[in-house]
Amino acid sequence: MAVFYYKPDEDTFLLMDATFKVIREKKTIILGEIGCGSGEAIIQLSEKAPLVLAFATDRNIYACRIAKDRIRSASDPNIQVIASNLADCFRPLGNGSILTFNPPYLPENSEEDALLHTNEVIAFVGGKQGWETGFRLASDALTRLRVPAVVIFSTIAISKEKCLEKLSNFGQVRIIARKKLSFEELFAIYVEPFDSKWEST
Repeated sequence: MAVFYYKPDEDTFLLMDATFKVIREKKTIILGEIGCGSGEAIIQLSEKAPLVLAFATDRNIYACRIAKDRIRSASDPNIQVIASNLADCFRPLGNGSILTFNPPYLPENSEEDALLHTNEVIAFVGGKQGWETGFRLASDALTRLRVPAVVIFSTIAISKEKCLEKLSNFGQVRIIARKKLSFEELFAIYVEPFDSKWEST
C-alpha cells in the first residue's frame, strides 16, 4: 500500500485563511500547526507572516518526512517539524504564540474504519462522534498551554452552536471563517484563554 498522508483540501485552505486573519489581528511571533500533513499550511503562513518561529507536528511519521522535504525547498526553511500526538510534546507557550489545527472530524464507523490504513483513520476519524480530537486540542491549548488557537470543525461532527457552547467553558470563542460545501459546512473557531494578555495590532 502507498504511504498515506493528508493532502491539502478545502479545509486546509480555510485553515490558512482563518489563521492568517488572526496573525494580522494579533502580534503573532510564534506559530505552531498541529497535524501538519504535507506542510502546505505552515509553509504558506510562514511565507506570508513575519514570524520569529514556526513549528509543525504530526502523528504520522511519513507526513513529517514529506513536510520536512517540502520545507527544505521552500523560501523560508526555518520551520521545525516534530513527530508528536497533538500538542503533547509542548510545555506552556509564551505571549505572542498561537496554535492552528485542522483536526479529523469524521465519526467512528467500525466496519468502514477496519478497511482503512492506520494513518487514514488518524487523518479522518476524530473520535466516536467526530469532534473529540478537535475539542481536545482546543481545550489543551486554552487550559494547559495557555495560548489562543484556530481550530477547524465540521457540521458533520457537531453544530456550530454546540461547538461554541462546549468551548466557551474554557475561554473566549468566536467563529472567524466558514466554508459551505455540498454536504457540510466547515467553520474555523478562534479560541482564547479568559486571562489572555494578548494585544491586537
